[in-house]
Amino acid sequence: MTKVAIPSGLFDSNLEFFSHESKPMAFFNGKMQCFFDLPEEIQDLVWKELQEDEAAFLALKYSGFKTKREKLEKYTVCRFGGLDTTPDIVNGHLVDCEYFDCGFRGNCAMEGIVCKSIVYRGSVLTPRDMQMIRHLSSEDTIPVIAEKMQMCINSFETHKKELFSKLNVLSRPRLVAVAFIHNLLKPSLCIS
Repeated sequence: MTKVAIPSGLFDSNLEFFSHESKPMAFFNGKMQCFFDLPEEIQDLVWKELQEDEAAFLALKYSGFKTKREKLEKYTVCRFGGLDTTPDIVNGHLVDCEYFDCGFRGNCAMEGIVCKSIVYRGSVLTPRDMQMIRHLSSEDTIPVIAEKMQMCINSFETHKKELFSKLNVLSRPRLVAVAFIHNLLKPSLCIS
């Protein structure tokens, strides 16, 4: 029997946010919905979390997001935009955010503030770690990857060793598997 991963909210009482064309969407009550068509209590739950996160609230404000709607839209996309099978709301409570590669990672002033840093097994994965994960998932050789990352081989190998330790892996194939399982890679990012 084939096991198919189905996003939360389609066949359960949970909710899964995701980004579609940079707009927040959700699977909830068995259907796909625009964030602003969700029940008000769900929108209020996200708004309350945003207001309690002073750094994220100020980052959005100073980045030009003026209205409540603009802030909610951007916050939801940045914080919960990745579509996966782990629900973002369980029993009426928001769960920790997931990694979402919006296309601005590494170049966004709000990175690590609004979208939060990626934490795996208690270790923060830096933008440089994520860049290395993407490169190591390709078929490029170590010297080629080191050159692309503008690192000498010894520095590259040191960073790779630290990354493998953070992810608790011993090989490139296992690194790719862990990255896929935790939504750190998409199939399109593994093709060079």
